[in-house]
Amino acid sequence: MVDVMAEIYKQIGDSDYNQDVKDYLDTGLKNLNMIVSGKYDGGWPVGRIIEIYGGPSSGKTLLATRACIETQNKGGLAVFLDFEHAFMLSRAVDLGLNSDPALWIYKQPETAEKGFKMIELIAQTIRAKHPNKFVTVVVDSIASMVTKAEMETEYGDDNMKTRLSLPMCMSVNLKNLNKVVSKTNITLIFLNQTRDNPTVIYGDKETQPGGNATKFFASVRVKLSKTGKIKNPENEKEIIGENVKAMTVKNKVFEPFKDTTYIT
Repeated sequence: MVDVMAEIYKQIGDSDYNQDVKDYLDTGLKNLNMIVSGKYDGGWPVGRIIEIYGGPSSGKTLLATRACIETQNKGGLAVFLDFEHAFMLSRAVDLGLNSDPALWIYKQPETAEKGFKMIELIAQTIRAKHPNKFVTVVVDSIASMVTKAEMETEYGDDNMKTRLSLPMCMSVNLKNLNKVVSKTNITLIFLNQTRDNPTVIYGDKETQPGGNATKFFASVRVKLSKTGKIKNPENEKEIIGENVKAMTVKNKVFEPFKDTTYIT
């Protein structure tokens, strides 16, 4: 049997490296770290694709910003692709983000294709020059991405081809990026929104834009839901916070379907 195994390894090469997560990005919340990674001192798994989705103002960008800050604290590069054109740099800096160009890249891609091209360029350059460097790329958000086909379509002339252009774009590009991300310390975080699917009569009507590619390639998918506002006890008309529930609807690095609550 030893001779047989020696011949197999001679033909196919040694086993690839262990796929265990080597490092994590602190979410800033110990209980969220636990449900994502199974460790209070863990967090988002480095070298994986992550999707954070939820309704408006549920704290998606805040979690992504904290991931960027944690990346910089590890000496890494934070990249933010803002398709929503709504990012507030001053607020992020107040939270601890370093806007030095050596540590921070902010872009507003016109199309989904241009955004993926930027990610591919950054990933390939880092892999060739600094394969151990921590890099976090945030895409905000899938729901706001516009493809080249959609940009070139006149108002009212959309068809099934243009409607499927984003899911097709996501599928092709994530298939390629997944190979690069898994072999580096690049963490790719997609933010997404929840939408109601009117075609569903029975069961869960909730859906997320962009097709199924992110659902398939993401190692961790976290759903955020607002569960109630926090009022100032001295003035009930003043809202001072929001209760948020986080659930891991998919998790390949720890047990899935764990949930926790926190205050934003």
